[in-house]
Amino acid sequence: AEEALRESEERYRTLVETARDVIFSLSVEGVITSLNRAFEVLTGWPCSQWIGRHFREIVYPDDLSIAEESFQRVLKGESSPPVDIRVRLKSGGYAVCEFTGNPVVKDGRIVGTLGVARDVTHRREMEEALRESEERYRTLVESSLTGIFIHQDGKYVFVNERFAQMHGYEPEELIGRDYLELIYPEDREAAKKRTELRLKGEKLPVSHELRRLTKDGRVFWCQMVATRINYRGKPAVMGNVIDITPQKQAEESMRKAITRLHLVLEQTVRAFATTVEKRDPYTAGHQKRVAQLARAIAEEMGLSREECVGIYMTGLVHDIGKISVPTDILSKPGRLTKAEFDILKAHPQVGYDILKEVDFPWPIADMVLQHHERLDGSGYPQGLKDGEILLGARILAVADVVEAIASHRPYRPALGIETALEEIQRGKGTLYDPEVVDICIRLFREKGFQFE
Repeated sequence: AEEALRESEERYRTLVETARDVIFSLSVEGVITSLNRAFEVLTGWPCSQWIGRHFREIVYPDDLSIAEESFQRVLKGESSPPVDIRVRLKSGGYAVCEFTGNPVVKDGRIVGTLGVARDVTHRREMEEALRESEERYRTLVESSLTGIFIHQDGKYVFVNERFAQMHGYEPEELIGRDYLELIYPEDREAAKKRTELRLKGEKLPVSHELRRLTKDGRVFWCQMVATRINYRGKPAVMGNVIDITPQKQAEESMRKAITRLHLVLEQTVRAFATTVEKRDPYTAGHQKRVAQLARAIAEEMGLSREECVGIYMTGLVHDIGKISVPTDILSKPGRLTKAEFDILKAHPQVGYDILKEVDFPWPIADMVLQHHERLDGSGYPQGLKDGEILLGARILAVADVVEAIASHRPYRPALGIETALEEIQRGKGTLYDPEVVDICIRLFREKGFQFE
């Protein structure tokens, strides 16, 4: 029995001395009666320096009331629930320990306290850092000028103050509400589809624009950035919303202004064209028809809308230089002499001189100058070749030849479209751009193009 008792005490002593937590005992007066080696590891003091001293001496002053309350509870025969108390360190700082205590009973009376202290300093630091991080996040979200929301299972589970204000609600009014209710009806189906794909993990553009509704039914445009997140263990969508209604209104005003500008430009160009046609009634409508065909070719080639508009505008005034050609030459019923033809050949240069000072958004003056140039350099007035000629001028050259051959002229009757197409086919690759010729022929023979 003595041997068994000795072995039991040895195991107990080994357990206590090798424990990573501080194990201590106190008298009923609060005097420290025993400490294990973990105390030295935690505080840096030898155990012998603290045996016989009151526990209050090692407790951080602000935590004395908590420690005293826990100690008194044990003296009443109750177990002390875990409490966090700061204790002094030899280095001058403090460590946060989680204390638990139980009464030591002998002969039916309480003779002291047996307790355990676990170092939770790191845990407390992490908890404090987390609390501060959450506080910063909360402050950031709540003070943000951007509306922030989270919806899950089709319902709003979080909205910040700004998001609620944008829609004319209080935040609590939106919690639990169907997220589609705040989206403009015509945009709901697309929004629902994006949400479904995003929750399935599909990669979608992060940002998109859509219309939303306020409480009083007002519609506003917003830029929304959304992403899939896990919220409380379940998939959800988190998004940021920015009201871009002023930008949209500005864009619409700009679009209307540009449309008006284009209209004014076209009206100005048409006025130029009319000036020429008033002097040359035999070719009235020629410039307009060339412009129509040139634009159709440009569109078929896949040029941008702006490029097509520029080519159309140039077509309307490509012969404006003829304003300098005497009327008797323009309307002469017979063949022109060399001198008369030389005067006529000057009209691209005259047209360029008239238009070069006008600040068009397209190179109209240059295309007017080049519309009689040919790929092999046989054209006029500069004798340009191949890539030296603007694409718009190459398009206008084909449209000009086709319209001229197909229409009536003072010196001959109209020869018809087929004759005109045969002419550009013969000159394909030498006089005229091959791609432009192929497209022009396809427009007439396959797509039913007709001059208006």
